[in-house]
Amino acid sequence: MLMDTKPDVVLHSTGSFFDRVYPQIMRAIRAGADVVSTCETLAWLGTGTQTSRSSLIIMREAMT
Repeated sequence: MLMDTKPDVVLHSTGSFFDRVYPQIMRAIRAGADVVSTCETLAWLGTGTQTSRSSLIIMREAMT
């Protein structure tokens, strides 16, 4: 995922497991983009790992 530009929105659909796509999503957030993802473990956090939930907290803090 190249970030030579400053996108408004990133449509992210590269993987199903949040712990594997977390760096990609964070890169888009740091570029200032809103992110829409098809990542299944983002949609079903109840079945995710503690690592996934911790990563979401980090993402939330990065957006503030």
